[in-house]
Amino acid sequence: SQAAVSGDRIVWRDSRNGNYDIYLYDVTATQERAICTVLRSQWYPDIDGSRIVWQDDRFGSGFIQKNDLFMYDLVADAESIVTMAGGFQMYPAISGTRIVWHDTRGTNPPNVYMYDLAAPGEVVIWQDPGAQYSPDISGDRIVCLDDRTGYRNVRLYDLTTQTERAVTNTTGYKESVRICGDLIVWDENGNGNWDIYLYDLSTEAETRITSHASEQKTPAVSQAAIVWVDYRTDPDGDIYLYDLTTGQTVPLVTDEHAQT
Repeated sequence: SQAAVSGDRIVWRDSRNGNYDIYLYDVTATQERAICTVLRSQWYPDIDGSRIVWQDDRFGSGFIQKNDLFMYDLVADAESIVTMAGGFQMYPAISGTRIVWHDTRGTNPPNVYMYDLAAPGEVVIWQDPGAQYSPDISGDRIVCLDDRTGYRNVRLYDLTTQTERAVTNTTGYKESVRICGDLIVWDENGNGNWDIYLYDLSTEAETRITSHASEQKTPAVSQAAIVWVDYRTDPDGDIYLYDLTTGQTVPLVTDEHAQT
């Protein structure tokens, strides 16, 4: 998915101008506004509070992409550069003053970097010989997909203790991981199709959320619910929700067009 939400604010990539731009909708104010509409494409936005980050190709040329990271502060009404390092900086996520992303600068394979607005300066979170993908952050915790074992697994880094650990150790392929507080969700193709899994750090328990014969992918999680793209009734994808309090799964958006 290329939409993100924080409180009453939703951000997404939008192609209405011929290339991808970043837009915001304020649910309380019932107002939409453009955040970034410069030339070339901006995508993979994330938001936390009043800060929006995204991947930006404005300095690319022709068919050559130049993926940098930018931020917009709604309170200051100002845009700023997060990083313009060599290589590609991609798939940013933000929590409070901390921004993490997938980075290919001079590294093969790629690593996860972090920038803290409260203590400016970039740091490498993982320097393992394996590759790290799809980072996400919640408070002091960072998750990513890591292939150091030869299989892509979920790993967790704690900024407070400066320690890391494996969350999964399976052979099933994984593409996306997200975290909110103690809750980590990911998609995994370990049973012949894609399913959604949950790990609760407070109980050290893993739960398989979906087991339908069709595919369920790209989850997101809050303290109340898990949502994902579900292909059980529509090959283009619908949005389903799992209520963490009731344990019930319900279709959320099932329009005839694609919801991803």
